[in-house]
Amino acid sequence: PQVLWASQRALSHSVAAVGFSALAVLAFVRLKAEPTTLANACFGLAAAAAILAKYNDAILLGALLAAALSLRDFRAIVLDRRFVIAVVVAGLALTPTLLWDAAHPGELLARSYKFGIATDGRSWTAPFIGLWDLAVAVFDFAVLPVAVFLLAAAVTWQRPAALAPAPGGEKLLWRTLGIGLAVVGTFVVAAGATEIRDRWLLPVLFLLPAALAAGLERFGKGGRATQLAAIRGAVIAIAVATPALWYTQIYTGDGQGRIARLDYPALRNALAAQGPVATVASDELWIGNLRLVAPELVLLAAEVPDFASLVRQPAVAAWIDKPDPAVTLTAKLSAAGYAFDGPVSRVTLPEKVSHGSRQISFVKLKRTGADAAAAPLPRSSGEDK
Repeated sequence: PQVLWASQRALSHSVAAVGFSALAVLAFVRLKAEPTTLANACFGLAAAAAILAKYNDAILLGALLAAALSLRDFRAIVLDRRFVIAVVVAGLALTPTLLWDAAHPGELLARSYKFGIATDGRSWTAPFIGLWDLAVAVFDFAVLPVAVFLLAAAVTWQRPAALAPAPGGEKLLWRTLGIGLAVVGTFVVAAGATEIRDRWLLPVLFLLPAALAAGLERFGKGGRATQLAAIRGAVIAIAVATPALWYTQIYTGDGQGRIARLDYPALRNALAAQGPVATVASDELWIGNLRLVAPELVLLAAEVPDFASLVRQPAVAAWIDKPDPAVTLTAKLSAAGYAFDGPVSRVTLPEKVSHGSRQISFVKLKRTGADAAAAPLPRSSGEDK
């Protein structure tokens, strides 16, 4: 669900994170058989791609290396002098992004509020709240793959003559999972985080199905039959679920996915009716969809880096389904030296392929003097159009 649902709803980087994480793990394991210079360079490149896809993939890679160092079968990979090549290649690939992050710490940490880090009187309870949230997230993530394997085992199980010892590869997977979760738990306690969502654990727990499948190898013929049954069941479920999810996203539901149904040509025409527009700023990322019908516009969400330097006049602010924009947008506009210019206009736009509608509010922006740049924007209201 963290891939099938979240990646279609709003998080396309979930697909990239899973793909490059899997590629990095595969490239690392291949080093056991082929510890060549080229193979090390490939691992470094795959590791960098995984981190660029999702920064918390660094937890996966750290856990993977720590697990490898704890196992005799894989320790030599990390201690081989050629492994320096992997580190250098990863560092070079990450350098532009790391330099940008160092120069823009505000943008780097702009969404840290999502962790619900406690800064008030409840800080002493934060570790318990955070760890409980982590446990729930792990359960939510793990329940489906575990259920699939248990169901497959119930259908195909055969008692093995003898249980084989766990091979090094299986140990690597389970230790990577354990170390990764330990790192996340440590972060929760140290930072006072009180919100952990299951999809954030994707770079670590995506290995769970592989670990379960590897564990079945020890059960001989019956274990391999369970592997095949689980894989077949998962493929069938995906084949059925994907069209159903597409239908849900396009035609039904009131979640974030419904933003795709908005009549963007009508929104473009409503904005143009107020006069020339070069920039549209909003408090949410949905405004970027307007580029599909108006590629000439500068479209900015509140969290876009270098917000102030990107605004081009004439500019408007727009928000959806609420009387006033979020504080994040008003603060950003004030800091950039812009204020509301006149009353707020509102227009009700239909949703395509459904009978719903959304209310869009927008107002022209004017440039203010340097002395007024820090002043708060006034709360405005206007008549429905």
